[in-house]
Order: sequence, then C-alpha cells, then structure tokens
Amino acid sequence: MKKSSWTAITIWGVLLTVGTSAAEGAMYHHEVVTMKPVVRTVQKSINTLNPLHAIPAPGLQNASLMGVANDGNFLAYVTSAKELKVTSVPAKTTRTVVFKNPIVYVKWIENRSVFVVTTSGSILTLYRYDLASGQKHVIHQFSGYRVQSMGFSPYTNDTYVVVGNGTDNAAYRFDTNGNFYSVFWNGLTPLHAAMGKTNMTVYVESTAHTILAESEVTGRTTVAARNATLLAQRNNSIFIGSLSKGGITEIERYANGTTQKVVQFHSPQDPSHVFVDGQGRVFSIDGDYVINQSTGQKWLIPKGNQAKCVQGGIVLIEKNAFKIVAY
Repeated sequence: MKKSSWTAITIWGVLLTVGTSAAEGAMYHHEVVTMKPVVRTVQKSINTLNPLHAIPAPGLQNASLMGVANDGNFLAYVTSAKELKVTSVPAKTTRTVVFKNPIVYVKWIENRSVFVVTTSGSILTLYRYDLASGQKHVIHQFSGYRVQSMGFSPYTNDTYVVVGNGTDNAAYRFDTNGNFYSVFWNGLTPLHAAMGKTNMTVYVESTAHTILAESEVTGRTTVAARNATLLAQRNNSIFIGSLSKGGITEIERYANGTTQKVVQFHSPQDPSHVFVDGQGRVFSIDGDYVINQSTGQKWLIPKGNQAKCVQGGIVLIEKNAFKIVAY
C-alpha cells in the first residue's frame, strides 16, 4: 500500500554526554600503580519545545477529538459535533468534511484513510474517509454505547471494533471482503483490540486487564500479560503497561511469545499521558514536561502551550496552531 512520501516532523532535543574519570591508587613497597577507569555519566538535557513555525489549524483549541497519521504528515480533529478537519503538515492546509450526525470516534488507518464513527440515538455508524479521493464511505451500522477501541491490519485490511459501555462490551470484525460479524473469546469481555502488521495475530485486552494473543493461522491463544493494559501495537509487537492502583508502573514489549521490559517508571503514570512512537520509544507528559522515557531526555512545555497525548501521537498546541512532537 502506498504511503506518503512527505517529510515527517522530527523530535527536538539533544542528549548531552559528559565523560568523567576517577582515579584509583594502589601502593606496593615503593612502587605506585595508578589506574584510571573511564566512567561515563549522562546529563539529561532539559530543552524547551520550540513552538515556532507551528502549523495553523482553524478551531483547534476547541477540538474534542484528535488523531495523528502514522507518518506525522496529517492531523485529524473535530471542532464542532459534525465536522472533521484534516490538516496537512507539509502543505499547511486544512480541509473540512461534514457528517450527518455527531462524531464520537476518530482513528487513522495508516496514512491514507481515517475511521470516523458517528452516533444517532443508539445507532453507531462507522465510516472510512479517504484522503486521496476526498470521499467518505459507510462501512457498517451497529448498536452500542460507544466505541472502546479499533484494531487494524494493513496486511489483511481486517478491522476489529470493540463497542459497549466499558463493562458490557461486544467485538466485531470487518474483513477485506466487506463482511462484518461478531467475534467472541471464551470467558473474556473485550476492552481493547489490536492486530499485528503481518503476523496474523490479534491482541485483546479484557475488562479484567488480561491480554491475550490469538493466532489467526493456528487458532492458538496465549496469555501475554495479566493486570496490564494494551498501550500500542507497533509492527508485530505490542507494548503493555503493568497496572497498579496509581497507574502504569512499567512498560514491556511483547513479541513472538516473549516479553522484554522497556521502561521502569519511578512513580505510577496515567496511561492517557503515555505514548509509544513508531520506533518503540516511550514518551510521557509529566506536569510541565514532555519526557522521552527511553532516553531520559526532557522538554519544557512553553507557557501558553499545551502538550496532549492523542490518537497516534503527542501534539504541542498554541491556540489554533500545532506542532507534532512524537508520532
């Protein structure tokens, strides 16, 4: 599938490394042997996020929903109930797409399309908006309280949709042939769903915060984690946040049946303030700072600006303009 070739926005910051040395001496009779092992210390730099050259986006400060495309070239957001706006970062232009009913969910499909869900009474309508053609297509209508999550595979073009009230949920699958049907996992009420890019595996987090990995090839189901939340899917891996009463205490990467610790937090973090970028780096918003937890690098959020974790990225917002910090 063709992806945009436009240049993506990169993250500002410099990691300063300072080398120091320590001397250690030993004496035998009248001979002195001096050993100087090299000890490296890392200075965690605190830079200020630069809001200059921000991209204008009409009405952004009043946006209720927001999402960043996978390549960082587009921002989709909802300002009024029935209007989706899509801003191109390279072109610095914004288009408006009007829907019949209020928009309640927005999610990018790679870099070419946006999933949009509208509501009318108890009926949810799932659309796909195509950037290239400028057309919106109705995929399906179904009953549900709200959309909890969506998982999409660019390899098979299959989509999993979880809807409900957070405790009494149902999952649906929309396949590449246009079929839309219910899916079930024995004894599990789904909360979040994701799909591997090419490994034909669906990952499901239950309302009890157990995460399963189910192979669509063999049908085998494996418990990936317990007491955890599914933060992100990147290629054929998922990133899992271990839960405590105060939030996330650590993040692990799960792939091919193995788990590797990525980040250990000093204190529990709010999951809604944590983002994993396309390269697997973990970012968090902590007070006045955006922190790259993978390197320890910190950026100060300028006065008058907001940093928000949104679907697909972290965005720095100043009134009706923005910069994409991570994606």
